[in-house]
Amino acid sequence: MSFGDIIEVGSHPENMLYQNRKLFVCNGAWGHDSTITIIDCQTNSIIETLRLSDGTTDICEDTNGNIWVLCQGKTTYDYPEETDSKIICIDSAGYEILHEFKIGTMNDEFYPVRLASDID
Repeated sequence: MSFGDIIEVGSHPENMLYQNRKLFVCNGAWGHDSTITIIDCQTNSIIETLRLSDGTTDICEDTNGNIWVLCQGKTTYDYPEETDSKIICIDSAGYEILHEFKIGTMNDEFYPVRLASDID
């Protein structure tokens, strides 16, 4: 990618993860999108856009190479428009969902924005 190249992703890009010449872009700040865009960094082209859950805001890799995505949920402060917060694990090769955990429910005022991991 050279300076000035533009690759269109989702509506509210947030955090990114670089893995094996691919860039995973979270597109869902404050629940405005539910996708991550996967970009081939050698060709500057979109490989795939995965629809996960509302508010894809943060991303990390585990020791097995799987990708963990924080979905903070849709934040509208207007019941029933809000949605649950989740952590979703996807396989980095085939992009299948391996695990999905609900960590917050609508109207609980829990809108996580960062995902943390450690070496263990």
